[in-house]
Amino acid sequence: MASDDPGKRLEKLRYSQNFLRERRLVEQIVKLARIMPGDTVLEIGPGHGIITHALRDAVGATGSVIAIELDAKLAARLRGVFGQVSYVKITEADFLSVGLAWLPATYVAFANVPFAITSAVLDKLFQPNHWPYRAHLILERAAMESVLPGGSSGPTLKSLAIAPWYDIAPVYAFERSDFAPRPAVDTALYAFERRDPPLVDVQRYDAYRDFLAAVSKDRVGEGIWKRVLSAREIDRLADDAGLVVGRGIKAQGAESMAAAFRAFDVDKGRAASVRGAADALRAEQARREQINERGGHRRKTRPNR
Repeated sequence: MASDDPGKRLEKLRYSQNFLRERRLVEQIVKLARIMPGDTVLEIGPGHGIITHALRDAVGATGSVIAIELDAKLAARLRGVFGQVSYVKITEADFLSVGLAWLPATYVAFANVPFAITSAVLDKLFQPNHWPYRAHLILERAAMESVLPGGSSGPTLKSLAIAPWYDIAPVYAFERSDFAPRPAVDTALYAFERRDPPLVDVQRYDAYRDFLAAVSKDRVGEGIWKRVLSAREIDRLADDAGLVVGRGIKAQGAESMAAAFRAFDVDKGRAASVRGAADALRAEQARREQINERGGHRRKTRPNR
């Protein structure tokens, strides 16, 4: 997000949070998430705690639930409810600012993600130094159409950034009446399952993100591949990996993009040529968000003569 102010973030969350109403439904989706006794579960934004109850029951005394809540009043209420449960920890903090590297490699994540911070949560959660073994997230369906590989608008930079390491799929579609307040959009529970083996070695995570950022600049796709790959590599990738030559990232799949990166990455000199592209793109996106928050560009006018 453009703003790092937790107070502003909390204000946005209050307008974009919709809480599940029925405990039986919550128990059903926790079962779909295969939360087991002994699991360590990270819950992002527990709110009133209806999901926290189900997670507590699922992990049992041999597991643990770490629930991170930004709202001080909600966090205090949750501590009052779960204060005597040794394996449920309520942390009052901004998830986007909390370090997660201390969590075990096998931890799983579960969250009803506020619409206002969906993109930021995905960016934070799926970092290789602390990403979950698997995750189940309640997300806006329209937004996820642009994240899912094969979605109606084609893959995006965000979906392709996650796809080499995770399979993503919807596992439950909610009714709007399942929430209070009732949301204005449709939502679903999405499963993020770790790929084994991954399509790209995790040690090349940063290099892959830089490659994606570099090739995403050309929306049409003309000339993208010629700038980063040889003619022989392009022909081979088109035949063997399904690379759509002459088209940009929206025409590509997770497998073809990963294959293109692996071919590109063989030459470390080429890899160095795009180093820093992901950071530059994030900085540009943050700048645009700040402009939008201030009301957009001011139109220049000619002085009266």
